[in-house]
Amino acid sequence: RAFELVPDDPKARKAPAPDEAFTIAQGAAYWHAGLGAVPPFVNPPLAPLLMALPLLPLRLTPPAFDWTAANPWEAFRSARDYLYQVGGDGRGQAPPLRVMRRSRAVALVAGLLTGFVLWRWAGALWGARAGLVALALWAFCPTTIAYSGLATTDMILTAFFVTAAFFWWRFLLAPSIPRAIAAGVLLGCALGTKLTADILLPAFVAAWLWARRGHLLNAAAAEWRALLDLENAVTFL
Repeated sequence: RAFELVPDDPKARKAPAPDEAFTIAQGAAYWHAGLGAVPPFVNPPLAPLLMALPLLPLRLTPPAFDWTAANPWEAFRSARDYLYQVGGDGRGQAPPLRVMRRSRAVALVAGLLTGFVLWRWAGALWGARAGLVALALWAFCPTTIAYSGLATTDMILTAFFVTAAFFWWRFLLAPSIPRAIAAGVLLGCALGTKLTADILLPAFVAAWLWARRGHLLNAAAAEWRALLDLENAVTFL
């Protein structure tokens, strides 16, 4: 129930954060007009697409402004107006709070998924108690409580980031095609969510090199021995 901790002020609990309206409006525009019709501005499109996915049954009118002609600041203002006008035409197709709750539920699910993966990962490394400690630390972390209730890219990225690293770790322990596919798909999802996920690429390579360090050292030693044998043979001749 840690995710249910919210501020006492109803206005603080319900009011959208600055990035939320932009993410929701951008996702709605992606679903209506396609990826090519909306510039990504800052981050790739996967998080806005996921945030706007629960809104599709509401059949809201997509944003009417021209994303390609707007600079980022104009797009932020237009997105805020779109959210409060509820559908972009002012007819009140759905209450704003209902729209926010649907999009924020995606972040909540991402937070729960991250907690589950951390529980499994810590439990596999150090036992069941460690898994529960990791889950508790995640659930009661102030950052987790704050961002698991916001329709932004942060919790989506965290879920993909942690899950991709978990499956890559499992692949390094016992390589298999399903684990490699899972790690690759989740890595692609993380890269499609936010640019900061690029750090996973060198991290994955470094983890693979560390896991293969014994094999690589043995292979290098074998090559050196072969070169020395060849040098001795040439010298003898």
